[in-house]
Amino acid sequence: MRKLILTAALLFATGPALASSIEVVGSAKTDGSSILVISCTDCPALREETDEKAYNVPQIARGTQAAEIVEVDGERKLKRTEAWLGGSPVVFFSKADGWTTNGSVIAAASAGPADGIDVDATTAAVPGNTSLAPVSASLTDPAAAKSLDITTFELRVD
Repeated sequence: MRKLILTAALLFATGPALASSIEVVGSAKTDGSSILVISCTDCPALREETDEKAYNVPQIARGTQAAEIVEVDGERKLKRTEAWLGGSPVVFFSKADGWTTNGSVIAAASAGPADGIDVDATTAAVPGNTSLAPVSASLTDPAAAKSLDITTFELRVD
């Protein structure tokens, strides 16, 4: 009984607050409405605010890339923006030495020889003056092949 009286008292207490909260939604005009509709047909369009300090997401078509050479802190950098997998485009910066761009195409700045061999390249893997002739590796002599001897194997316990 106490709960019923308490609930009824709360409902009656909140009743006057709801009296002016109900408004007609739609095109029907009501007298004494607390909502005013003001429109401006001669007003200019709203300006879009741009924040110079904020990060602006580059707009690029899905599955494409854009490349350009930019100057960052006095150094030329290759800026490559790609949206290959969808989502937000990813921006990569790398050194621009030896690269040139033509729109979104990245190409080497200087073309090498037609056969692709760099004759000026050096390596320490091959000695320069060798008096030995190259030898081909083969197992033509079956006697030269050594069989595995397992009699000398010992099992380690520790």
